[in-house]
Amino acid sequence: MLRWRIQVLFVLVLAGAGTAPAGAGDLWVINQGTLDIDVVDTDTNQIVRTIPVVDPDGDGLPDTPWGLAFATAPSLAGNVAFVSQRSLINVLDVATGNQLRPPWNLGNEPGLAGVELRGLAAARPRRLVDVAGGEVLRSRLFAVANLPSGAVQLLVLDQDRLA
Repeated sequence: MLRWRIQVLFVLVLAGAGTAPAGAGDLWVINQGTLDIDVVDTDTNQIVRTIPVVDPDGDGLPDTPWGLAFATAPSLAGNVAFVSQRSLINVLDVATGNQLRPPWNLGNEPGLAGVELRGLAAARPRRLVDVAGGEVLRSRLFAVANLPSGAVQLLVLDQDRLA
């Protein structure tokens, strides 16, 4: 029970931070036991939609969802949600719940074989200076990853490249 409360609290914090997704009065709740996401209308406290979390890598094994963050990048804000599942980041359309693209498998990246992703958090856009001295606007997605060695690592990803 405590684990469920912590997960819901984590989602509440993410849903209330940054740019509000479409249906800003909605709360997305990850159901790890049933492998889906409930969308709750916070005005009525009713579940208005259930988004099934499919087997995005097609290996036939359940991919338990762990983390959820809404995109803050100007081109994606209010339209995209990121869901972590094992070594995968699944990119969902907020309005429909459909998968927008094949998932990113971070386990295929150098040094990340066997990684297990947990929490996700989307940072607000920041202006950075590129190598040519020009300004660029970037929005980062932070992922907490458990490595096979037992170490925990914070991964910093670019939201625009993920979507």
